[in-house]
Amino acid sequence: MTPDETAAVARGYLSVPADAKLGWVEYFKDAQYLWRFRVKAPNGEIVAASEAYGCFADARNGARATRDALIAGKQKIIFPDEVVEL
Repeated sequence: MTPDETAAVARGYLSVPADAKLGWVEYFKDAQYLWRFRVKAPNGEIVAASEAYGCFADARNGARATRDALIAGKQKIIFPDEVVEL
């Protein structure tokens, strides 16, 4: 991490600038001081949120695992109004 990112993490908040052309992952500490991440669309809307993690490294690994599973097609997203055959 860069020194600026390290300082942001120390404050409990790390994200990519809102002018990002793609969606991005934002890391933050919740009210219980546990790490979480949320995935934001290019317009800034939250499109996914994580469970709580005890340390930043675990939250980062969870975000990366989520990304990798979606890219590899291992994770499917099901919408409430869709009928899915299993």
